[in-house]
Amino acid sequence: MSGCVITQVKAEKACSGKCMNNRACEKQPNILVVAACEGMISLFEKHQDGHVALLANVESNVFSKMEEFHNILIAADENQSLGKLIIVGAKGDIAWMHAALPSAIAIHVAAEIEYPLISGWFKQPSHLAYELEQVLSA
Repeated sequence: MSGCVITQVKAEKACSGKCMNNRACEKQPNILVVAACEGMISLFEKHQDGHVALLANVESNVFSKMEEFHNILIAADENQSLGKLIIVGAKGDIAWMHAALPSAIAIHVAAEIEYPLISGWFKQPSHLAYELEQVLSA
């Protein structure tokens, strides 16, 4: 093959998920878990180790107004700390959440898990967090 020029291209290695030279890995996007049941909404954060905890900057474990819920998500989106949303609830609760989410937030929904939550769990955020961990690890 005359006239062909072979140019060596420096190939980048694919990310293995491990950091080299003890450098900090790039920050993984936040994963927020929305638990919805019969009009109640709680917002949790899923950590890389699989642990689920109530979102730190919320005043209550159950939002009393949809506006408060929207404001938290909009603020997270604006400061680019909103990565992915996972909605957990019964089929009707998931549909209700989609109808209630602003379009700028709805694009962050990465998964919907149909799992009927029990309203009593919302009074015990640590138990609800445990149940969500079980659902997310399955």
